[in-house]
Amino acid sequence: MSTWPPIPFPTPAAKPTRRFGTKIIMVIALMGLIGATLLWKAGRNTYHNYQIASEAVDRFHQQLNAGDYDQIFEEATDEFRRAGSRDDLNKFFDNIRQKMGRAGKRSAAGFHVNWQNGRLWVDQVFNTQFEKGQGQEYFLWEIQQGHPHLYHYRVDSPNLR
Repeated sequence: MSTWPPIPFPTPAAKPTRRFGTKIIMVIALMGLIGATLLWKAGRNTYHNYQIASEAVDRFHQQLNAGDYDQIFEEATDEFRRAGSRDDLNKFFDNIRQKMGRAGKRSAAGFHVNWQNGRLWVDQVFNTQFEKGQGQEYFLWEIQQGHPHLYHYRVDSPNLR
């Protein structure tokens, strides 16, 4: 027998805690949550502004069909009103009504919501069925304090050529 003491088995060293990895995961999760919240809010605001402009298109069509061009002129932006006189606008809309008839059903062909130079813009394109044929309408609205104001309007149709 030997008098040597038994050889001690090495004890496994304690594993370092992974605090650094946990912190990174928490930061990434928090950033993802903040990003998702911002995207949700931006999408919600975009849809809200699109709805405001779409309701303005309905109102525009009611005014156009009723021949209430003065109201369209009054509710438009200053830039729209400076583009031509009230008489020019009346002639333009009379021409549309004579050649196209009353505006009817419409279907969205595209839209864009943009914030530029401190101004909120919504542009929309619609395929609109008029009494006498199909037309494609382009609207550009400036949203000021939640109210839409017509900045630009165009309608394209073979009937107008």
